[in-house]
Amino acid sequence: MFEQSRNEIIRMKADSKYKSLQKVFRFTEVKSWVSVLTASRAIYRELELGLLSDKCSMPRFQILLHLYFDGPLAAVEISDRLLVTRGNMTMFLRRLISDGIIKRVFEKPPGSMRQARPKFQLTPKGRRLFERIFPKHIARVRRFMPPLPPQALRILAGIPVTLQKTLKRTSLRKPFSLTNFDPLKS
Repeated sequence: MFEQSRNEIIRMKADSKYKSLQKVFRFTEVKSWVSVLTASRAIYRELELGLLSDKCSMPRFQILLHLYFDGPLAAVEISDRLLVTRGNMTMFLRRLISDGIIKRVFEKPPGSMRQARPKFQLTPKGRRLFERIFPKHIARVRRFMPPLPPQALRILAGIPVTLQKTLKRTSLRKPFSLTNFDPLKS
């Protein structure tokens, strides 16, 4: 079985279609994309391992981050910011509620006759949890980011803005932002 798969791979690599398709990896845009994706996944995994040592998953941390800095938020706002489905968000929010980390609050828009929609905010326990793990997480982020010149860091920080324009993600308020904080204005 293994020998058969190996032979198929050897035949495929000899094929001219394979060779012509492989040329796309020479494009600067593709090389850059592969580099960013690879680095992002590696850093994400390391940061996730650090959070897990604090008994917190990356999705849980991201929800806490948004609620701490931007909350209270509706489930749809959180799912838009994290780029996850509303179904997944509902599952995460239910767990956080059952753990006593967040709670539902109902804010009726001023002058509205509609029933108030639920939003979510951190409980005191959730605030304490976030305030305990956030400094350690930021220390890990700073340790994993390579020592790049300030201009390179500004370019990296601007990628979300450029991508938002390119992808025309107008339906999302802050699609690539960690929070409403804008690092380019600092």
